[in-house]
Amino acid sequence: MRAQNFASGQLRKLTNIARRALKQPIPKGGFRKSVLSIRDYQSWTEQMVVLGIIRSPGQVIDSIMKRGNQTRTKAEYRWRRLIEILYDLSQEGGVHTQVKIVHFDDLVRAPAETLEKALTALERDFHPAVMEGFQHTPQYRGRTSIDPTRAGPGLEVDMQHSLLQKDPQLAAKYKALCQAAL
Repeated sequence: MRAQNFASGQLRKLTNIARRALKQPIPKGGFRKSVLSIRDYQSWTEQMVVLGIIRSPGQVIDSIMKRGNQTRTKAEYRWRRLIEILYDLSQEGGVHTQVKIVHFDDLVRAPAETLEKALTALERDFHPAVMEGFQHTPQYRGRTSIDPTRAGPGLEVDMQHSLLQKDPQLAAKYKALCQAAL
């Protein structure tokens, strides 16, 4: 019992040190982590391809809060980490890892064209059946098409989001990913 209390105390101290060092909020209790890291996956393959879908910060944060019943802090953290991870992978890239980015707005405005571009970039054939995939996701059952009104306000408006205004480096990474989108 005493060793367990010591370990949890040490973990709490390390978490607090990380919070201060990162100067960005990490919710108390941290986050669930994957058992395997991206680096683990990279070590198992000669060529890893990452297909990242990015979306407006405001829309993602609101969606995580509403559908995931999460706090704003956690939702912001999750969006921030996605952008940082995709950006870092895209910069490392090289022979070992290819990163392809699709913007959610393009996906809902022109789903067939965007999926065809993505599949071509992944060296895969486009089959019309991929257009029906969303119908097999529980929250979209009963829908007959993808709703283009779900698209965001655009990059100019996205860049005005408070999270990007507070963090110019994050803003630059998001903008670079948007510009690199297929």
